[in-house]
Amino acid sequence: MWGLFWALLLLLRLELPLGASPEEQCHQNTIGGIEGKDIALHPNVSGSPAEITWMKDRNIVATSIDGFPTKNNLELIVNNGSLILHNLSLKDVGCYKAEIEVKDEVTETFFGLKVLVPPSLTCSTNDSIQISCNLPTNMLDLSPSYEWKGFEKDEIIHSNWSFVQLHKNIDPSKKITCIITAFNVNVSNSINLNECIRKATAQNEGGICPNAKYDPMPSPEGGNISDNQPDVNLDSAENLEGSREESSPPES
Repeated sequence: MWGLFWALLLLLRLELPLGASPEEQCHQNTIGGIEGKDIALHPNVSGSPAEITWMKDRNIVATSIDGFPTKNNLELIVNNGSLILHNLSLKDVGCYKAEIEVKDEVTETFFGLKVLVPPSLTCSTNDSIQISCNLPTNMLDLSPSYEWKGFEKDEIIHSNWSFVQLHKNIDPSKKITCIITAFNVNVSNSINLNECIRKATAQNEGGICPNAKYDPMPSPEGGNISDNQPDVNLDSAENLEGSREESSPPES
């Protein structure tokens, strides 16, 4: 009876509807980690666990029975049931479920793990300097917030979430930083304006010039194909066509 009471209390505490699917419960308890860093998943448990089972996307990844997780970057803490993930990567993203048995009572805790990757910064120059903060496509659904640092208010022309547009006369020695936040986790990347301008200029100069002059294609016999072609005069062509019509025999 008391076990049912505590289970209902836990559901109310997590604000989860009765009968919610594991995916829904993971969505309600989403947490974020940073690529290359560690993160610990702490289940809701009081007392010393008698048995621990961790699952990711419905597959067992660690248990206290055999004592060894199924992945090299996982560490199971048998004293409290926590699961530590070392050196996070995008492969660790998923729905995690902990089943902890304490005094013949089993409690379940869900975590929806997202892994944030530091953004890449790209530059373009024209009448201004535009710096874009780019996330991998599989992170766009995280609804991140953006923050820019490294410039003064009067040096900015326009700022959107994912890019900033600066005056071209800004001090090129400055370092611009983009900070992205999702699930209370921050990732960032910086670029020196000198490097930004240099890369953007090199990219602009690397394309084909629309006014470029190209050499004629050489012919197999030597020389240029255009040199071996007879000059075509439109008037001559019309006269030739007319002479053909005049020399044609009358229809019988």
